[in-house]
Amino acid sequence: MAKPFPHRVYVSTDRPNFPDACVCCSGPADTEYQPFQQPRKMGLPEPVEPLRYPYCTSCVNHLRAAQGVDTAKLVAVNVGVWGVALPMFANAPTQYLLVAPAFAAALYVKAVGRRRTAVQLKEGCAHPLVACRVVWYRRSTYQFSFASERYAGLFREANSAVLVEEP
Repeated sequence: MAKPFPHRVYVSTDRPNFPDACVCCSGPADTEYQPFQQPRKMGLPEPVEPLRYPYCTSCVNHLRAAQGVDTAKLVAVNVGVWGVALPMFANAPTQYLLVAPAFAAALYVKAVGRRRTAVQLKEGCAHPLVACRVVWYRRSTYQFSFASERYAGLFREANSAVLVEEP
């Protein structure tokens, strides 16, 4: 199975120059998206400003729709688990153990069906969710992984002064 972010670029800064193109479809960017960023490991200073990836409005819309669907699926799973666990601990009759899983299954099926209609990818879109990931690699080297080969090339050009050979 192919990796979702196969195009990697290594740079010696955590504040690279992002080309003025959408990270997902490589079209013109007209907005930004700020993903949740994990806290840094011990010994590394926290960034002054969080990373913001350039996106077009269409790609931000499908990204948020996909995140909403994933959240709905997690809620459905939690309803199912807790809907079985709580009646079991309360020694409830068996029929109560069936209500929550049935409701959770309906929620899950609805969320999966909604994903097909809500998440509208353009032809050039590289990924339904965030199309770029950054990982601190070692010392001052950062690995930016992209779903789009074209955007990875643009990123490489924009950061040619701080490029690091792949370790």
